[in-house]
Amino acid sequence: EINADLIKNKSPKLDLYAIWKPNCYRFVFEGEGCEKIKDENAIYGQSIILPEAVKDTGLFKGWSFDALNKDAEYIVGQEMLVSEAALRAQVLNSDNAVIRLYAIWDQLPAIDAEDIIQLKILKEVLLQKKK
Repeated sequence: EINADLIKNKSPKLDLYAIWKPNCYRFVFEGEGCEKIKDENAIYGQSIILPEAVKDTGLFKGWSFDALNKDAEYIVGQEMLVSEAALRAQVLNSDNAVIRLYAIWDQLPAIDAEDIIQLKILKEVLLQKKK
């Protein structure tokens, strides 16, 4: 028979301490047809600077957590807290989780033959004024 008082009073005191390791996240930038943007790793408590995206067929507006968004939520060069991004991506308590950001684009306006003719006329007028 084990005497609980004996164990309680005669056992050495043992202190246990939790050791916390911050979660790590991988940011994946979905350019939607642009040149590949390198993934970025960051840990909780850090921040990242949002990169620029480039493609020939659009004007880059910024980044969003929703691929279907028409408006950018974040702009190039903006500092983003990893903790805020993890919360938005619903992976706050997940280690080695992937956070995806989607490029938001404005399409370049189409240029037709009439536009080119107008530009040539404008160029000639400006050159004449310069002389």
